[in-house]
Amino acid sequence: MKKLRVFRFNVLFVIILIIFNSCSKEIIIDIPAPEPKPVLNCLFTNDSVFKVHLSKSTSVFDEPFAFKDGENIKLFIKDDLADSLVWNNGFYWSVITPKPNISYRIEWEKDGKTITSTDYIPDKVNIGTSFFRDSVSVDEEGNYISQLKIEIRDTSIKKNFFELKLITMLKPSDEFGPDLARAWYLDSSDPVIDAEGLLDYYPRSLVFSDKLFNNKSYVLTVNFQSAFHISEMYLGQEYDLIVKLYFISENYYKYKKALIVHTYNQNSDIWDGMGNPVPMFTNIEGGYGIFAGYAVEIDTLTKQ
Repeated sequence: MKKLRVFRFNVLFVIILIIFNSCSKEIIIDIPAPEPKPVLNCLFTNDSVFKVHLSKSTSVFDEPFAFKDGENIKLFIKDDLADSLVWNNGFYWSVITPKPNISYRIEWEKDGKTITSTDYIPDKVNIGTSFFRDSVSVDEEGNYISQLKIEIRDTSIKKNFFELKLITMLKPSDEFGPDLARAWYLDSSDPVIDAEGLLDYYPRSLVFSDKLFNNKSYVLTVNFQSAFHISEMYLGQEYDLIVKLYFISENYYKYKKALIVHTYNQNSDIWDGMGNPVPMFTNIEGGYGIFAGYAVEIDTLTKQ
């Protein structure tokens, strides 16, 4: 009797599969490809010349396309022509090193159209007392969490924007030489960081504005995990913390916020699936990409 029930169940299962398979129909939808647009990318700073990459937007099914020699790229300081960029090894280069608080405009003449953008390098903001403490807490998996405190002395009423990157540097020992690794698990309950709404996207750097401390001194608190704490091989080894504070334009700020969400949504798993597409911020008129300036201050801290 039991064998008969099993046989009937198997027969029913096969019939259901046949029914569902017979109801399926493959439908081919012809979705028109978006019109390709020129893409110009350049993040510039005051310690190197302008370096511009030119490409065009393509479908996800197509190979990336980059423009080579022969493009007409001009750089203007305010409204005055300052340089014509020269192609070399995949990029267009200028001989000009940008300076803070000067408006730069890039122009690309392509197919009778002008692709253009304007931005500048903001002033640096003074940094006060900064230090970090190692292993102030432990996460759910037993990994040690460290904490950085950095004082930002904002003395201007104008809007300022920042990006913070942390790198752990292993101190030389008899067993290990100096080594660098990006700090993991950037997190913070600091209201300045929390207000940006980016912590759920596991950013590799922290982007924020001075909206909550404009024209004031502020001590920012950030939690991080040393990459050397994750590997048992490095447990107990001493390390320093390299702090990179970027002073970024508003265009850079908007671009980087969109990029953090976009990068996170490129990853997928069986539980959450694929993230929703995120429109990338662009300040390029007539195309896509980014043309934005920044300055950076670097300090190396020893734990307290």
